Amino acid sequence: MDRNQVEIRLLKNSPGKLLVKYQRMIRIIVRVYIQRGMISQRDQQDMIQEINRKLIERLPKIQKQYNGSSQLRTYFSVIVRNMCLEELRKPFMLSEPDQPPYESNQLSEEPVDLFLVRQEYERLQRVLQTFGKYYPRLCLIMKCFANVNIGDKDLSKFPVVLSSELRFQILDQLESSIDEQRKDQYQILSDIIDKLEGRRIPPESLRKWYASRQEECLRLLNGKPPKSSYGAETLIFLVERGNLNKKSE
Repeated sequence: MDRNQVEIRLLKNSPGKLLVKYQRMIRIIVRVYIQRGMISQRDQQDMIQEINRKLIERLPKIQKQYNGSSQLRTYFSVIVRNMCLEELRKPFMLSEPDQPPYESNQLSEEPVDLFLVRQEYERLQRVLQTFGKYYPRLCLIMKCFANVNIGDKDLSKFPVVLSSELRFQILDQLESSIDEQRKDQYQILSDIIDKLEGRRIPPESLRKWYASRQEECLRLLNGKPPKSSYGAETLIFLVERGNLNKKSE
């Protein structure tokens, strides 16, 4: 059972658990609006609480309206984004619309948002490629942290010939890492990289290695003087959104 099927099951049987599972995504989306200057830092927690209140209130309607035409995580991310926009418009709204846009089955990204995400994701890929032989390792770690599905194409970037049995074993390990605590993900990634690169990197050493490369990646993305304001969480959010957009094209 893949991540999307697990989340659909939670939506049907344990929607409260699904909401807990999506808290990180909610925080990241709110932080994107903060970095755009649309929400002040001091209003962050109030915005998150208001979004959670609305989601709890509308979960029964979401359960009925979700039709499986998109990934559930994508569906929810658009709901959360539209709730943020609704909150930002509130001072200017005289009345609530009869059917808010996030309650429609036709949830989709605005064309300008799709273009910007695609453009930024391509820029991120160019930055990652500057790390040369470490490019496959960085992509693997970022996709794992973003809970993006990892397949044969990702494994083929490593300079090793895998047997079918070992390939399935690695993919199974990666699937099991979804939504694990970060320290546990490093443990799993340490074992996988040993198989893919033929060298053992202890989890703590891998964490420090990634932290250093992530900092360098953010420096290159943000520019000097800074023109962007990416942080660790928004970087992973970009990886998630960039891969979702690629999948939908």
